[in-house]
Amino acid sequence: MSAPADHQIADLAAALAAARGAMEQGAFVDLADLEAPVIAAMEAAKAAPAADGPALVAALRNLMEELHKLSNELVRQQRSAAQARATAAYGGEK
Repeated sequence: MSAPADHQIADLAAALAAARGAMEQGAFVDLADLEAPVIAAMEAAKAAPAADGPALVAALRNLMEELHKLSNELVRQQRSAAQARATAAYGGEK
């Protein structure tokens, strides 16, 4: 394993934060690009020694927080897009 699991998870959390930041700026982000790092981080966590448990728990909590923030941004964008489509469909604001 090239890096301890907690570092891989922290790197993944940073990638999620970067993706969210890009989305907040209006960029298209292909979340499929995150599939391989997710798999690698989870495999590393499964293979980590028990002594790494506390560090893994902290890293996984941070990862969950980043996933929650990303989820919120995706919902916000979806609602915004739906509102824009509805406004366009019904001729805009009167």
